[in-house]
Amino acid sequence: MSELEDLNFAHRMDMELSKNSFPYFFQNVLGMMYPEYMQEWLETMENTDRTVIVCSRDHGKSVFMHSWVVWNLVFQEPPYQMLYISSNQKQTLVHMREIDRYFNIPQLKKYRPSRGWAIGNIQLTNGNSILERSVGSQIRGLHPQEIIIDDPLKEFSLAGINRVTDWFFGDMIPTLHHTANLRMIGTPFTYTDIFSQLEENQAYTVRKYPCLDSNNDPLWPERWDYDALMQRKAEIGSLKFTREYLCIPISTGTALFGQEHLENAKNEHLILRLGNRRDKGYKYYVGVDPAISTDGDYNVIIVLEVDENMNKSIVHIDRAKNVQFRENIEKLKLIGQIFQPEVVLYETNTFAKAFTQELRSVTDMNVRDFNTTRRKKQEIILGLQMNFENNKIHLPYGDNNSRKMTMNIIEELSMFSITDSGKFEGVGAHDDLVMALALANAAAQTPSESFMLLDDLELFDSPQTPPIGVPVGIAGLNF
Repeated sequence: MSELEDLNFAHRMDMELSKNSFPYFFQNVLGMMYPEYMQEWLETMENTDRTVIVCSRDHGKSVFMHSWVVWNLVFQEPPYQMLYISSNQKQTLVHMREIDRYFNIPQLKKYRPSRGWAIGNIQLTNGNSILERSVGSQIRGLHPQEIIIDDPLKEFSLAGINRVTDWFFGDMIPTLHHTANLRMIGTPFTYTDIFSQLEENQAYTVRKYPCLDSNNDPLWPERWDYDALMQRKAEIGSLKFTREYLCIPISTGTALFGQEHLENAKNEHLILRLGNRRDKGYKYYVGVDPAISTDGDYNVIIVLEVDENMNKSIVHIDRAKNVQFRENIEKLKLIGQIFQPEVVLYETNTFAKAFTQELRSVTDMNVRDFNTTRRKKQEIILGLQMNFENNKIHLPYGDNNSRKMTMNIIEELSMFSITDSGKFEGVGAHDDLVMALALANAAAQTPSESFMLLDDLELFDSPQTPPIGVPVGIAGLNF
């Protein structure tokens, strides 16, 4: 037997052994490393039809899924149609080119037709095929036996995250046949993104694979040992490492607002309402975060209802873009007439000072300017954090509109973190709801709730007691 015949025989044997063994195909035909956790992925996919794998960056999840696609296209009984979906068409085509590249391997060349194929519509000679689509695109009229969704999240913004969820449940799932298989892989962005929602959905099997386990042992030490992971953490920062490699939206060690406190703040008996002011035992406070520009930012007004025990409930939110000067005056005049607030705290800059002056001249409301500096912002955010941890903030959750607005607030709060250097870092596209809420909360604060920074007290500069007038036990960071 010649060397060529030996090679052809070896290739035939490889394909024969691969027919019933994806691990053999992955390692011996495609030449890939096959760590133990990938065997867990395979077993999960073989036993479920709605599979979600959340895994660290750079740990082979896309390579695994590309290989899974090729194996199914080659060995499934035709006609077998698959869809590959990513966050946008450009990214999906990157994945499709990788799938296309595998068919240059000698054992797989025969499946490529002589005329070739379009990268977005790969049709094998055996009659099986895979099409590309992207998040937001239409898949009506297609009847795939299997759909792969690879990293659907791209935009780190509330609108972008919600767009993925709306498309998934509103457009894609209704067109998916109940016998089809659905696989999703990626890393999470926030506590309310599509991965978090599917984790709570009993129809889906979700498995998580962070780069380090609870004992700090690496998931794939041959590729990423502990030292290499720590170097990557130093390179990209704690927040991104926590999200991208540990698969946690925001590290519980650095998060300003713990998820359990945000969940506890939801009140199903509370709804947003403009009116029905309660006179006895309640006071009202308003925070305003104005838009810097009328064409891009949100203008947000939040009204807090505060009872005798300093429980603070959000009872009204006005969040809009393109709000003109006079329109905003009228909004606040109406709020003043309805709620008769004790204080309106307004974030001011050069432009906004003219606004508060005008508001004082046309109303009798107690309007106060809040000149934002990094330190002052930090103070009011920490004050808000303290109130959440003490279960003093109540978020409306009693109807659809209230739930939607509360989820937007939680989304923004979840994106606030404090870095190793002590600086605040918000990774979301907006923080307008958080700022308006923090301002309203600051307006309602009593002297015993005032929050001062450790640096202001100079506690570490001398052994002297704190300055007179600073209440004991409330100074410092509440972590």
